[in-house]
Parts: sequence; C-alpha cells; structure tokens
Amino acid sequence: MDPLYNITDLSSDGRGVTRNAVGQVAFITGAIPGDRVTAVFGRAVHKGPIPGRVKEIVHPSPDRIDHPCPHYAEGCPASPLGAMRYEAELIWKRKRIIETLRRIGRISNPPVTDPLPSPKSWGYRGRVELQLVWKDDKWRLAYYGPDGPVAVGNCPLAVEAVQKALKSLNNGLDQILTPARFQLDNLGGLIREMRLMVRDNGRGEATAQLFLVSPSEQITEYQPLAQWLNGGDLAGWRISRTPQMDTRMILSTVIAEAGNPKVLFELGESSLEVEPTVFTQVNRFLTQSLIEITLETIPRRSRVLDLYGGFGMFALAHAMRGGRAMVVESSREALDAGSEFMSRNHLAVNYVYQDLDHRRFRYQDMKLFDALIVDPPRSGISSGIRRQMNAAAPRRIVYVSCHPAAMARDIAALSTYTIVSINPVDMFPNTPEIETVVVLERLF
Repeated sequence: MDPLYNITDLSSDGRGVTRNAVGQVAFITGAIPGDRVTAVFGRAVHKGPIPGRVKEIVHPSPDRIDHPCPHYAEGCPASPLGAMRYEAELIWKRKRIIETLRRIGRISNPPVTDPLPSPKSWGYRGRVELQLVWKDDKWRLAYYGPDGPVAVGNCPLAVEAVQKALKSLNNGLDQILTPARFQLDNLGGLIREMRLMVRDNGRGEATAQLFLVSPSEQITEYQPLAQWLNGGDLAGWRISRTPQMDTRMILSTVIAEAGNPKVLFELGESSLEVEPTVFTQVNRFLTQSLIEITLETIPRRSRVLDLYGGFGMFALAHAMRGGRAMVVESSREALDAGSEFMSRNHLAVNYVYQDLDHRRFRYQDMKLFDALIVDPPRSGISSGIRRQMNAAAPRRIVYVSCHPAAMARDIAALSTYTIVSINPVDMFPNTPEIETVVVLERLF
C-alpha cells in the first residue's frame, strides 16, 4: 500500500508542501493544503525540495473544488490554484506575503490587509504566452510543465477574445504547419525557439506576436507561419526575430505583420494605443482599482517621479487629476505611446529614457519630487537604485510589486523608510502570483 502524505502548505509556485518518510521537504504538483495523497517522486535538484506529482487524492481537502481546465490534469502549471476555493486562495496569498516579509524582510508584524479580490476569477487574463513546439509528430501550442511541454487547446484564464483566437490557431496547426510545409530543419537551424503571445486588443478582439529566437538577421522562410496567423481569429499579428527570448519585449525586429496588432488601453475617459510588446496590466478588471490604491496616499497636486514607469499609467492618471509627473523607463515604444497621450491630453508629464538596471544609472534629483512610485519587473529594484532611494528619495514611496520575495528584499534594504500600509490586489486569480502596493514613509 502506498504511503499517504498530508499536504500542509503551498510552495511559492503553487505546489503542495509535505515531507517524505525521512523528513525531507517535498513539493507535489496537483496537491493543495488539506489533501491526503499518494505521490510519485523525482530527484531533488541541488539538495532542494524533492519534486513530486499526485498519484491519487485519497482524502481531498475541504477547500478542493473541480478544476475547470482539462490541461491541469495533464500537467499544465498555468493555474495550479484553480482546484482551490477562491476564498481559501486569498487567505493563503495574504499568509504568503506576511511570511515572506518576515523571513526575507525581517519585518516582525507587517500590516498586510486582506487582498482585494478580482471581479472575475476566470476569463480575466488579457495576455497569454505559449511555446510553439514539435510534440507527438505535430506542431502544438504548449505550456511547459515539470515533465515537459503540455499541449494547450485553450486557456480558461484568458478573456473571451484570447480564448477564441487560441481555438482558431490550434485548429489551423494541423492544416497549415504540417511537417512537409514547415520544419525547422529546412531553415538550416536558424530558428532555435518560437513563442506566441496572444493579447486582448482592448476592442473585443485579439492580436498576436510570434517571437522567433535566431542569431541570424536573414530569416526568409516564414511564409507558412504567416499563413497560419492569417487563418487565426486575429485583428492583427506580427512575426519578430529576437536574439534571445529573455529580451524579446525590448530587443526584437519585426519581419512580417498584417492587420492592426496594436493594443488599445483605456485611461479615464480617453485611451492610448500601444505596441503589442509594451507592458500593460494583465487583468483589466482590476487595473483601475490598482491605480486608485497606488495614488490614494499621494496628494493630488503633488509632483511624482515614476520609475520603471512603462507608458506612464500611474503618472498619467496622477496628471489627469491635476498633478505633475516624470516617467523614467527603458522601453522606447512605451515612452512614445505615453508621450503621444500626454501631448494629446495636455498633461504635465515628462518622459525620460534610461536603463534603470544599468550600473551607471544615477538620478540626482529624486528629492525634488513629493512622492516616488516604483513598479519594477519581477526581479525588483536594482541595488544602485535602492542606494539612491535611501539617500535621496522623497518623503513617500509607493512600491508596486508582483513578486513578494523581491519586494521583501527591497523593503528590507530601504533602511531609511518605514512601512505605512501593505495592500494586496489579486490581479492573478488561480495562480500563486499576487500584486502588492506598499506605502513607505521616510524616517528621517
């Protein structure tokens, strides 16, 4: 008889936490707290937790519900908390933020409020990225799980327009991208990886951007890919070459496009159009709430510095209520979109192009502002920026983060500030991710 394992918690990536017979920590895919399961284990990497997957759920957790996505049972890790009651998920997310701030930030009693729930826990995600992979002698759109790529026919996390596009694109794979018509070998190995991003375009339709990772600037045999995208239910699409996947959003060259691939973003009673590679919040049903929570402690007519500001979502919203702002960002496409909106609406916002992760970056005039908003990538704030913030940032900082561990590290390093409030906003239901807005006040 297989031994039973009691699941006591979730790991940061949504796997069930337990211990094996000799007391080693194990992370089990497909399990949630309260489950009693049998499991199949793999080997630990670098003496870390032992990976495993559920073999059988013998006694389900009282918080367990039916997962609506068939790909979850096949190993897709996109929505690991979809088998958990949403109320229990929100409780766990608050607990995770508190424990992370205690463990990494050395904050004994962080004032974390209950997370603001999403109005929609499914069908909210406006952007989905999938790999285009060769699997079982066919081309497939796939999400990588612990055991390799999982073919994804649809994603219930996505908004309706994205789901509709994914269905049509999957239907076209067998008809167009057959082995005889498209093989990477035929391209002399020029394409090393392909990733498809499908986005809600803000008009009730979807757009797509296909990234081809290649060292060569001479990719010409992409016609089957263009034909495939033309057959999808898309308002527009692009094919771009990028030297490496990690920098695809800022270092990619368009080699083909059709229709209108741009995305419309509503801000107040106006809107702006951004390139498909420009970052926008993935959950439009909570975006306005996130803006309001971020700005609520900043005086309306104050001057704000917005670092890692993108097209300036927070800065523009602040200016629309009578304030002034400066946006510092490393994406020229984002800066161009924000600048056009600023000019058209006669707003007091300046835009500065800077690589905030560059070691030599130094912004001398932080103290000239009344407040600082910082919304960094998952990796958090660079060490150089943290040093400048400690030395010369204004009295108030509002830190917006999608990664609790990086947030805790950065807050711990901001030794000249104290925490006023910590407000989680659940932009990512059914996943372990959580957006958090932290208000900091200067001590001296």
